[in-house]
Amino acid sequence: MVRNGLLFFSLLSTPFLFANLISATWGTSPAAPIYVAQEYDLTLTLETLQNEEISNVRLTQGPGRAPDRQTVYEKDGHRYTVLSWQQSENTAKLAAIPAGRLVADVTMVQVFGFMRSANTTRQSLSIAPFSYDVENLPGEASGVPVGTFQLSLSVDKLGFRPGEVRVLTATLTAVEGRIPESVSIDLEPTDAGETYPFRWVKRNNRQWIAEAYFVTSSEDDITLCLKPFKAFDLATRTLTTIQCEPVTLSVLYEQDETIEDTTLILDTTNSEKSRKQLYFSPTNEAPIIGSLESEWRIVTTYGDWIYVEADSISGWIRKRDLEDASL
Repeated sequence: MVRNGLLFFSLLSTPFLFANLISATWGTSPAAPIYVAQEYDLTLTLETLQNEEISNVRLTQGPGRAPDRQTVYEKDGHRYTVLSWQQSENTAKLAAIPAGRLVADVTMVQVFGFMRSANTTRQSLSIAPFSYDVENLPGEASGVPVGTFQLSLSVDKLGFRPGEVRVLTATLTAVEGRIPESVSIDLEPTDAGETYPFRWVKRNNRQWIAEAYFVTSSEDDITLCLKPFKAFDLATRTLTTIQCEPVTLSVLYEQDETIEDTTLILDTTNSEKSRKQLYFSPTNEAPIIGSLESEWRIVTTYGDWIYVEADSISGWIRKRDLEDASL
C-alpha cells in the first residue's frame, strides 16, 4: 500500500510540460525559381517538440484560404508540420509575403505509466517575410507545359486479322506539375488502318486516359505510336520531348480458311433485321452499330464488305446482306 501511495504521489508531483511552438518558416516546393504556369506548393513549416499536434492555424499574412493539405514528419526529437497551398502564376514577378503572425492550438500528449494527459494551449508566433522569383521559361521553352510527364500507349489485343477493331488506350501522367489544356493526345499518322477519335475515360490535372478504336487494314504487322510533345522538365530545367514506347500489332494468319467460312454461315440468320445489320468495321467480330432502315449510298468496298451511308447512320455491311436488303 505504501508503494502504491508513493507511486501515485510521484505521478502527481511530476511537472506538466507545456506545448512549445518553436518556429514557422515559409518555403516553396520545388525550390525557387518558380516558372510561369508551373504548378508548385507554397509551404509553411511549423516546428514543435515531439508528441505535439497543431490545429486551428490562423495567419495574418499569406494565402487567404485553408491549406490544401497537411503533412507531418519527425527529426532529431522535433516534430515538423508542413502546411501546403497549391499555386500557379500567370506572369513573371517577385512574389512576396510580408512579415506576419501565426496563432495556433498546440496540443502536447504526456504519458505517465498508465496515465495519459493532453494539454492544449493557444500560441502566437512571428513569421519572417518571404519572397521568391517567378520567371518566364527560357527561350524556346516559352509556352510549353511545365513538369515531368510520362506518356504510354496500350492495346486490348496484340494480334489481329485485317479488318478487325482494336481498342487503343493512351495514358498521360504528370509525375510532377500538372497537365495543361494545351496538350493533345493523337496517334502518329499511319496507312495501316483507320483511327477513330480518342474519347476521354479519365481527365484531371494529374492524369489523362483516353480510348480510341483502330480499324486494321494492313496485311503486315503494324507499329503504332502517340505523337510526342515538348515540355520543360523541372528536374533538369531543360526543354525535353515527351515520347511513348511504340506498340506493335502482329498479323494473324488463317490456319484453315473453312473455319472463317463456317463462322460466316453461323453468324447469319434468315431474319430481315440480321440481313441489314451494320458493323463498325469489315469483320464479323466488330461491334454491330445499327441496321439499315432507309435509302443508302455505297462509299467504298473491302473484300466481301461494303461501306454504306444512310440518312442517320453509316457502317460496314456484307455484300450478300446488302443484296438481300435491296430485294
